[in-house]
Amino acid sequence: MTDKDFRRPSVASLSELRNQLPDDLRQQQNSRQTASRPTYTEVQLEEVHQIKLDDDEKIRHKKQLMENRKAGPKEVRSKGAVALGILSKIFPVIKVFVNYKVKEYAVYDLLSGISVGMFIIPQAIAFSLLAQVKPQYGFYSAFFAMLIYFIFGTSNHLNMSSQGAVSLLVGEAVLAGVEQVHPNGAGICVEPNDTITTLGPNLNFTDLTTEMTTTLLTTTMDMTGINSTANPDMCVPRADANTLVSISITMVAGAVQLLLGLLQFGFLTIYLSDPLNSAFTCGAALHILSSQLANMLGTTLPPISGVGKFFVYFVEAFKQISAGNVNVASIIICLVSFAVLLAVKLINEKCSKYVKIPIPVDIIVLVTSLLLSQFLNWETELDISTVGAIERGFRAPTAPPVEHFTSGTGIIINGLVLGIISYSLSVSVAKTFAVRYGYEVDSNQEMIAYGAVNFGMSWFSTFVSASSIACTSLHESMRGRTLLYSLYATIITLVGILTFAPVFAPVPKCVLSAIILVNLKNMMMQVEQLPGLWRTNRYDFAIWLVTLAAILGIDLPIGLLVGVIFSLATVIFRSQAPKAYLLGRVPETDIYKNVKKIKGAEEIEGVRVFKFDGALYFASAENFRTRLFRQVAMNPKKILAKAKAHAKKTGALASNLDIRTEVMDKEEIKEQLEIVKAEGSHPDDRARQLAQASKSKQQQPDGLG
Repeated sequence: MTDKDFRRPSVASLSELRNQLPDDLRQQQNSRQTASRPTYTEVQLEEVHQIKLDDDEKIRHKKQLMENRKAGPKEVRSKGAVALGILSKIFPVIKVFVNYKVKEYAVYDLLSGISVGMFIIPQAIAFSLLAQVKPQYGFYSAFFAMLIYFIFGTSNHLNMSSQGAVSLLVGEAVLAGVEQVHPNGAGICVEPNDTITTLGPNLNFTDLTTEMTTTLLTTTMDMTGINSTANPDMCVPRADANTLVSISITMVAGAVQLLLGLLQFGFLTIYLSDPLNSAFTCGAALHILSSQLANMLGTTLPPISGVGKFFVYFVEAFKQISAGNVNVASIIICLVSFAVLLAVKLINEKCSKYVKIPIPVDIIVLVTSLLLSQFLNWETELDISTVGAIERGFRAPTAPPVEHFTSGTGIIINGLVLGIISYSLSVSVAKTFAVRYGYEVDSNQEMIAYGAVNFGMSWFSTFVSASSIACTSLHESMRGRTLLYSLYATIITLVGILTFAPVFAPVPKCVLSAIILVNLKNMMMQVEQLPGLWRTNRYDFAIWLVTLAAILGIDLPIGLLVGVIFSLATVIFRSQAPKAYLLGRVPETDIYKNVKKIKGAEEIEGVRVFKFDGALYFASAENFRTRLFRQVAMNPKKILAKAKAHAKKTGALASNLDIRTEVMDKEEIKEQLEIVKAEGSHPDDRARQLAQASKSKQQQPDGLG
């Protein structure tokens, strides 16, 4: 290195370099007056410009700010209007009636309510089977959920009744809860020809073979086949035991939702992102598919639990098919029902712009199968499993037994998990439709509404409620405008409970399975989101895949927990290592964009614009430093080493060289560092000349502006 290398360019060469800038950028610079200002660190800037007030001045300053906020026109409201506002905040249904436009809304809401009410019938029966409770409890859940949400809800579209994923989780929680309260079936009485489903291996069956080694057993036998020391007069039928556990779980879920809503904890849903919810619902739909294999094949499968049960169900089903233990008639009826349902629903979707009222294919298929089963006697002639007896009317309110909460923590934990999942799935649907139609939903009020629904109906033999995506979409397709449609649907459900519900007893379970699977089509097809997520956000893509893999490979609740943990881990990683890139100027504009993604974005010679898409704090500081050095091709440590070497060659005191700010005040060290910076930052001669020209310009008092 020679002194010739450090010669500064003349004013003429600086002008020549300046002329090489794009014409429009040079014109922008010529039109501006350059202003000089001191150079500050962030700490120095705050020390010089921060507002320094004593205590009295701070008080006056705050009062002034408050007065400025209150300044302007004020709305004068009467006491009645204020009281009405408070009441409508607690009971949003008041706003529905106050703002209701009869001529515009009435017809659409009425048609929507009738359609949804008819659709609720097959859904209530089908999802009650998933929840491991009697069919009439599906009607109860739909009735009370829609009625209570009508009073407390803030969404104009959401339908609160039952949801497939939540119903499946309720069913698993019910089986686990019964095992908690009645270990190994103790205290459970079995009626003749009843099906025993237990989570315990220790029941003493008379003809139990050694091949049945799993801990989950399903068998059908007479009462004489059970050796139980329990008092027969004190035993509880399994169906009633399931019901009691179900209402206990529902009560816990509702209490948790109410508490979190009153404490304004609606923000918790931000930790359950859209990709997470999407993967969960898709995985839940696939689990429901596996749980319906027995009904579709007309056979019995041992209820499986534990890791990988989704795949084990298919293995067990294949074993039954290989052994010929399936009902061909059930398979044919299920396939025909599925094909008809799917074809008509696709026609409804394609013709939604031209047909105001979609074909109610669910209720048509349900009624058709009911009539055929009743008059052709499918249950005895074809050995097809049916829904069974459905009670008419309501049961008396029932409180959950105390031992459900004292015998273990399983019921409480499952209720807590179901409360959070139910809220997350429901509020995401509510917000989706609110954004689509330009209104707001209150997350905290929604949590209170869901809590009121589940806690309020838990006394009436129900199970945990959540948003019905199918019913909500049906309401939208019918052009329903307000939540008043829910009242009409509630009336139809009430009529069904009091009159015609028992008529559906002969409906084949394989038909209900077909109805369930077709209505889960959109949930399963959420896998189509993956290509878009891959293109837009790889983190969301990873969250989706990890959550689905955990749900299918492990189980629903644990898989969801894995997804939440992984999602939070990506948040931490993204804040610690956000995107960082160089910006280039888009031609003919003053806009700067990522040079690697925007075609035509150009870097200005001798200038590097670095963008760090994240907060700068202790966890991201090292990442920021490393990526900055790499992107701008400048490492201060190497610069300092070169500066020391050059200082040693020129006779300066190398021991005084440092990169710290207090040492940089020395002019001789500054000059050496600037020279080496130009050389180290820009390896080509042209860039080095630009850097040196810029330094020369700063030192000339009458330089070009």
